[in-house]
Amino acid sequence: MFFLPVLAFAQVQEDANRPQRTPEQVAQKQTERLQRDLHLTKEQRDTIYKIHLKYARMRKPEESRDSVALRMSMMREELLQTMNDGQKEVFLLLLREIRAKRQAATRMKVAEAEAVVVQPDSIQ
Repeated sequence: MFFLPVLAFAQVQEDANRPQRTPEQVAQKQTERLQRDLHLTKEQRDTIYKIHLKYARMRKPEESRDSVALRMSMMREELLQTMNDGQKEVFLLLLREIRAKRQAATRMKVAEAEAVVVQPDSIQ
């Protein structure tokens, strides 16, 4: 299909325009979100920050999807070990919400890219 290269180019362009955050900034932001949503204790917050930092430092620009999925899965398991049952329930709900938003955004981008594509039979 013709829209895939357009979509890939649009994603590369978006990533190039996004300011790059340090692993420390990434870990801080992720930890703050969990602090807000899960009401972490100080000990949990410190442990979760260290987990986020460890995995943020593992990130690579050209990382494969499988590698990202594995890294995220490992991080999720470590994070869950620091939480009580109520926090785990909220955390898993947050993950489902994030996944749904990401899938909706992807569907929107694909639909927009398809609308921009010039059909070969319409070229004169």
